[in-house]
Order: sequence, then C-alpha cells, then structure tokens
Amino acid sequence: MSKEFVDVLVIGAGPSGCVSSSYLKKNNINVKVVEKTKFPRLVVGESLIPRVMDHFDEAGLFPALDKMGFEKKLGARFLRGNEVCIFDFSNKFGEGWDWTWQVSES
Repeated sequence: MSKEFVDVLVIGAGPSGCVSSSYLKKNNINVKVVEKTKFPRLVVGESLIPRVMDHFDEAGLFPALDKMGFEKKLGARFLRGNEVCIFDFSNKFGEGWDWTWQVSES
C-alpha cells in the first residue's frame, strides 16, 4: 500500500465536497477528494437555490457549469396534498442572484 500526504481530505464528491475542494485548491491547499460511488451517479441537483451561485462563482466553477447549458430556474413550488408553497427567487431581501439552474437527476 502506498502512502499519500495531503493537507485536506474531502470525503464525498457531491456539491459540498466539490465546491469546498475547489476553494481549497484555488488557495494552493493540497486537497484530495474521495467518493465511494462510481460516477455518473444519482444526484439531487434540482434542489439548487440561488445562494449557491455565489459559491460556484467564487470557487471558479461558474464558467464550466454555465457552458453546460442548464435551464435557468427562477423559483420553486412544493406540493403536499392540497397545500402549495411557491418561492419566487426574485422576491428577496437584498442583493444577490434571483435564479439558479435546474439540473436533472440523470
């Protein structure tokens, strides 16, 4: 067995693992990401909210994601029985993104 030395080991290559490891790499931290699941894998990307866009941009991931041509998502609707809850991302209390991407699960 060989040994590998890194400053930070990120366990999980989901959204949080990818963004955090990108931040670290951008700041010259020796980082390694490990993931137990073989890609492509089932993901739940459709739950993105606008606040994540700042993180994608700051981590340097925005250009690559933008090139993928995902549909813009301007809000969300949640249903439970006869109850409906609608979120319009443009109704916000401050500056920031008023959209995110709709990313399919496949």
